[in-house]
Amino acid sequence: MATMSEHNLISESQARELIEEELKKIGPNLIEKVSQKLTDTFTKKELNKTLESIKESVVQNNLQVSELVTNFISKSSDEIASTNAEYKEHTKSFISEIKPLFMQSLDREIASIKSKQLELDQARQRLLDRENELNTKEANIKFSHSQFEQESELFQNEKQALAEKESAASELEKKLEKNRRALIKDYEELKLRESKVSELEKTATEKTQAATEFLSKLVPPFISSNENLASFFERISKGGSFDGTATLLVAQLNMLNCYLQSGDLRNLNNCLKEIGRAIFSYCYENDLDRSDIPEVLAEVINNNETIQSNGVVIQVPCEGAPIESTWMYDDSTTRGNSISRILTWGLRDMQNGSAIAKAEIES
Repeated sequence: MATMSEHNLISESQARELIEEELKKIGPNLIEKVSQKLTDTFTKKELNKTLESIKESVVQNNLQVSELVTNFISKSSDEIASTNAEYKEHTKSFISEIKPLFMQSLDREIASIKSKQLELDQARQRLLDRENELNTKEANIKFSHSQFEQESELFQNEKQALAEKESAASELEKKLEKNRRALIKDYEELKLRESKVSELEKTATEKTQAATEFLSKLVPPFISSNENLASFFERISKGGSFDGTATLLVAQLNMLNCYLQSGDLRNLNNCLKEIGRAIFSYCYENDLDRSDIPEVLAEVINNNETIQSNGVVIQVPCEGAPIESTWMYDDSTTRGNSISRILTWGLRDMQNGSAIAKAEIES
């Protein structure tokens, strides 16, 4: 170890390069300086001669230097080889000395490495276990998140549906409240109408009763009390008043009642004929059977003793029957062969059957 520290060792190639570099630094400068100096002193011929001499001297110097370099390199090579041998021997000795220590240190390092490797493996295993645990938790979290999203979506849908139902229920409640108020209003109006109807019915009943009483006073009792004419007189007195031809009929019947009560029968025939005109007009206006009510009324009048004592009988024409000029008068402008409309009935003499007043008809 001491021998190696006393030498500054370089290789042969390094030595050659070092010497050549030093010559390059010295040679050109020397020649240039000498050439410049000689130029100032000698002539060109002399200068050339001198230069040739210098070149020869330089060549010789170079040869000497080269020889010196070669010797130096040879010597340096021997020293380098010797030094290398010493170095190798020293290295072997050094290695033999430190190898046991190195092996012990290496064993300790290996043991430490193995211990650290074991710790690393254990840490890696713990890390893998932790990673697996985290993966499991992550999977559970994803699954829970997925369930949460589904439940959240379901909740939102149910919430939306509930909101729609609440809105519909609110609208329905408003409609029900509106309907309830309308029903209450309708009920109140109905009660009011019922009250009014009740009052009207009461008034109508009172009017009907009054009309019936009035009718019984106007119409001869043998006519108003006849069962076959009860519905007819109820019809014309409905509402407590008489309108149109009903008024005319009631007036003519009242006139008949006056004649019968007074015994003055001078105008009885005219009254009977006008009763026939009124009854047929009423039947035509109210679309009643012309062969029903007029026939019944004529029969009831004909059965009255006072009428019979006067020697007169009512004879009723029939629609569609042939016209008989002996007791009928055709009031139409165009003459036909059958009756199309009856204006009034006719009067006959009970004794000889002659016509006292002809029935007026239209063909």
